[in-house]
Amino acid sequence: MKKIFMLLAFMLTIGMTAQAPTGPKITYANVGYLKSTPTHATTDTITNAVTKYQYGIVNGANIHATFQAKFTKISGTAAATVKLQGSVLGIDWEDLGSSYTVTDVASQAKAFTVVPSTYQYYRLSIVPTGTQSVKVETAVLVRQN
Repeated sequence: MKKIFMLLAFMLTIGMTAQAPTGPKITYANVGYLKSTPTHATTDTITNAVTKYQYGIVNGANIHATFQAKFTKISGTAAATVKLQGSVLGIDWEDLGSSYTVTDVASQAKAFTVVPSTYQYYRLSIVPTGTQSVKVETAVLVRQN
C-alpha cells in the first residue's frame, strides 16, 4: 500500500510541473518559422500594446541558427522592443544578444544569430508600445557549417 501511495504522489508531482511551450520543430538545413502556437499561421499580428511570443524547437547538435524577423506595418505607429530568448526546458528564458527596436517605417527586418545553438527552445519576445497593427513573420535557418 505504501508503494502505491508513493507512486501516486510521484505521478501527481510530475503532472503539476510547469509545461514547456510547444512550437514547431525546426530541422537542420530547412527553413522553418517561429509560431505563437504549433497550428498557427507563420505570421502574427501585433496589436496595440499586447505582448506577443513566437516559439520554436531546435533539436540536435546544431552549430548555427539564424532567426530573421520581418515586421510589416499595417496601421498606426509601429513601435516595439524585440528580444530573442532561449531555454533548455522551455520554462525559464534567457535573453540572447541585444534587443532590437521596431521603428515606425513600412517594413523592416532583424536577424538574430546563435552560434553555437545551445538551447532546445527559442522564442521571440515582442513587447509593443502605443497604438498599432504590425504583421510579424520569423524565419529560422539551422546549419551545421
